[in-house]
Amino acid sequence: MNDAARTLAFTATTAKGEVLEFQLPLHPHTSSTDHVGTLIEEILGRVSEVVEGPQDMSDGDVLQALTLALAVRLRVAGIGSDTAHRLVEDLANLALDGYQAGARVAHASRH
Repeated sequence: MNDAARTLAFTATTAKGEVLEFQLPLHPHTSSTDHVGTLIEEILGRVSEVVEGPQDMSDGDVLQALTLALAVRLRVAGIGSDTAHRLVEDLANLALDGYQAGARVAHASRH
């Protein structure tokens, strides 16, 4: 195993214009940092489109939907129950580490 932890630099802008910067830790078995970054951008972009629509959607509903999508994807990928539990725990801990380290930078400039 490589001693240097791999991270993904990621910047997100909230609906209120706040810029959030992250150095997201990656699982040691990550195949492609680029693919992970692209999927995060696509998933969060689509979530924003749906959330900003006419329906009243809570953040709790969004988080629940993302978590349930993970469960579906685990089954689609054919990952066994014991492995799924360990993998989800590992990935959740890494994600929470990235959450803790995330920083609000500033408001995005509006042109």
